[in-house]
Amino acid sequence: MMHAIETESLILPRWTPPRNSGWDIQIPKGSISGLLGVNGIGKTTLIRNLLGFQKPTSGISRLLGVPSHRLKPSDWVRIGFAGHDQPLPPRLTGMDLLTVSRNLYPHWDRTLETRVARDLGLKSHLNQKTGRLSRGSRLLTGILLAVCHQPDLLILDEPFEGVDVARREILLDLMLGSAERGTTIFFTSHAIEEVERLADHLVLLHDGQVALQDSLERIASQAHRVFVTNPDPLPTSFEIEGSLAMTQQDHLVSFFSLLDQGGSANGVEQVREILPKANIEVSPISLRDLFLALTQERRS
Repeated sequence: MMHAIETESLILPRWTPPRNSGWDIQIPKGSISGLLGVNGIGKTTLIRNLLGFQKPTSGISRLLGVPSHRLKPSDWVRIGFAGHDQPLPPRLTGMDLLTVSRNLYPHWDRTLETRVARDLGLKSHLNQKTGRLSRGSRLLTGILLAVCHQPDLLILDEPFEGVDVARREILLDLMLGSAERGTTIFFTSHAIEEVERLADHLVLLHDGQVALQDSLERIASQAHRVFVTNPDPLPTSFEIEGSLAMTQQDHLVSFFSLLDQGGSANGVEQVREILPKANIEVSPISLRDLFLALTQERRS
């Protein structure tokens, strides 16, 4: 099955990945996929590379099967994009941009345009030059332009940034409605609440790596924390395959992992081989607690 988005060994500019390995990401066609990670980890830079706005250091990315650096006008008709720092022509009004878009996209939906503009409270802003709009109004105008041509793939970079609570609910309904019409949605966020409410697939970035990548249901049901207590002093350092955010101190080791096909937490058997006398405790952890723990670890 062709993925809507895929990257292979992608290394972003001005970034040195751990162990010289790039990002391999696969976004299933027809999914609502959330790219979750703390601010500054590279989400927006990844989006810029996916859209062909910025060249990677190495590796490749594809949108709808087409390499990002080879996207043609016929491909862009199938792709919608809006982002929190997306530039709009400052001397044009929102209505100017809508007029251009109606003529540019063959599947433009005027009924959807009218409804979204009304629901997002944009009607009074569309006759203003975009350079005079607030950041939130520019973002919502960009989203209006991105969704109304009914793209096959919709990419949204921090779509809830600076948006009030009431409009967030409208945006959620809008994105769900687009997905029901067959659009694949890929959005970035640093807020676990948004991802839990909207996404059915998750890519979690941590410590410069793609830490987790799977259906949200599987990750949420199989995420566990492993505590290891060893009677003897631990080796100076050791790695556990499949572990995430491992910490080590004196006689204690802890890490996160998903359950394997046999129902055991990844890495537990390896711990038993390295530390045969250790006491191992495995307990489930919510996706929210997992992300918060990773965030706190990065800040510490």
